[in-house]
Amino acid sequence: MKLVSSIVLYRNPKDVVIKAIDSFLENQPNRRMVLVDHSPEPTLSNLASNSQITYYHNPSNPGFGAGHNLAHSEIIDSNKDKNEKYIIIQNPDVFIDPGCINTLIQKLEANPKIGLITCRVLNPDGSIQKLLKKDPNLFALITRRIPFLKNIPIFNKALQNFLVSDDLYLREVEIPIVSGCFFIIPRIVWNEIGGFDERYFLYFEDFDICRKVRAIGKQIVYSPEAEITHLWTRGAHTSFKHLLYFAKSMIQYFNKWGWKIW
Repeated sequence: MKLVSSIVLYRNPKDVVIKAIDSFLENQPNRRMVLVDHSPEPTLSNLASNSQITYYHNPSNPGFGAGHNLAHSEIIDSNKDKNEKYIIIQNPDVFIDPGCINTLIQKLEANPKIGLITCRVLNPDGSIQKLLKKDPNLFALITRRIPFLKNIPIFNKALQNFLVSDDLYLREVEIPIVSGCFFIIPRIVWNEIGGFDERYFLYFEDFDICRKVRAIGKQIVYSPEAEITHLWTRGAHTSFKHLLYFAKSMIQYFNKWGWKIW
């Protein structure tokens, strides 16, 4: 089965990107990688010397979702096999364990009700990243940015209405929201929902695509039987610019799907 993954780049360390690419390709000739580089300079263009890699430089930087949409469009992917059944979305700092993709594909093949699937996400030290979520509410998102609010009952309850219990990370489960750092989606589902909503420059595009998948009656599934490692830096907590991106996307999300306060 032919598979294509996309990575959107912005000033990422070359050694990390190469490791992420290699973890997907796994020396398997039926896999292709599309790189969309939003960096000011095409410093990683030489990666396209590999015939399995397509590289596209777009310094205008229209955003995370727009980059992935472009990667899976006919504009730069005109050589793609029309029978490519699944799309893989991957962050440049995600390293896929051997066998992970095949495990998830088998689950998709066995259950056509699944519209998007992801796996266990690990930190480099082997601990689990707690990235599964329920539908967001405003107070929960505020509390995650201002932790002392957890001491106020209404904010703490709102946070619990957003987070999932730790035991869910130990078993396969249908879940409302998963991280956009890595997932697999059938192309037929991708085409039906129109990929990512490009109005989100950064943040909440994963919340939104999960809502769109569920809106067409498909399931979102988490499976701990497959694993990736995610380096992950929490930009919205450390950069004022990223905090502004987060706030703008949050408002766009609630305006689209309805405001849920707690």
